[in-house]
Amino acid sequence: MSSKLPSISVVISTYNDRNLVGKKLDEIKRQTAFSSSEFIFVETNSPGRERELLEPFCEDNPNCILLARDKRLNLYGAWNEGWSAARSKFVCISNMDDVMHPNLLRRVVEEMEASRWDLASVLIT
Repeated sequence: MSSKLPSISVVISTYNDRNLVGKKLDEIKRQTAFSSSEFIFVETNSPGRERELLEPFCEDNPNCILLARDKRLNLYGAWNEGWSAARSKFVCISNMDDVMHPNLLRRVVEEMEASRWDLASVLIT
């Protein structure tokens, strides 16, 4: 990733979600803020070995980070790993089965900056 900080970091934890990886990658590629966002996938010893599908995507996209751990962490532990790696001042959590509107990340950043919010909760279906 370039030295310029991303506008938003998205932490995506995965565990036994191999069947959802393709959908999630398509979804994040459609984000209008894709190139200015950072996507951090956290896979902690998943039996689905999602890391095998995520690794090529992260190699091709410098704004993608894969944190593959051989030790199982619970959901909050995985989120904390991703949060610690995040470089943006805004961090969004997205689950593998969430659906994000293509303008979601752009709109969150615009609203957070315009309103000078420190924290916001966004409903992702």
